[in-house]
Amino acid sequence: MTHLEEEILKTKEDTLKMFQLTIEQVENAYKSLFTKDVALAMAIKNKEEQINRMEVEIEKQVENVFALFNPVAIDLRFLMSVLRIIYNLERIGDSSKAIAKFVIKKKYILDEDIIQKINLNDLYEIAFKSLLLVKDAFEKEDVKLAYQLIEKNTDIEELCDEAQIKIAEYIRQHPDKTEYGLSILSLIRKIERIQDQSKNIAREIIFYLEAKILKHQGKI
Repeated sequence: MTHLEEEILKTKEDTLKMFQLTIEQVENAYKSLFTKDVALAMAIKNKEEQINRMEVEIEKQVENVFALFNPVAIDLRFLMSVLRIIYNLERIGDSSKAIAKFVIKKKYILDEDIIQKINLNDLYEIAFKSLLLVKDAFEKEDVKLAYQLIEKNTDIEELCDEAQIKIAEYIRQHPDKTEYGLSILSLIRKIERIQDQSKNIAREIIFYLEAKILKHQGKI
């Protein structure tokens, strides 16, 4: 294994560690939201700094590879993809922290009736499974998994659109709870962004892997 190959492997391993921490943050945000666990929410908020540090460390690592090895072709595409992947992971971490803050405020206790109406559990499940899928696609270098996320029919957008309509109706019926309704709307948008960022990561994986597949087929 060449020095460049070693650096590429280390970059992938470190990115997978960032993936795993981000997944844990999203999962714990879900738990804290539905169990009203303020201590867990505080832990999520504090751990966000660790995700930020990992992003900076991987960025520096990639910059060093550029400077020392001047990578080209597939290696260059991989490193460019990693920079955008870790940016999206950091953004997912931001969404998890924002959900945790919702719990920490405590005055916004989730109303079981509104949870059912807006299918909040389904929204979260779709977003979380999208993140798990894209992590598998990166780890296994499986372009089909990445395309599965981009092209799948079941999307969070339709559910989010329906939820927004129901929240608007809730606010009209309960004008004294306008602030609460708007906070729930903000929560939904944070969850939707988790899937949006996962799809962005899938696109970066496709950008890298399709060139690699063509290389192995002798087409580039």
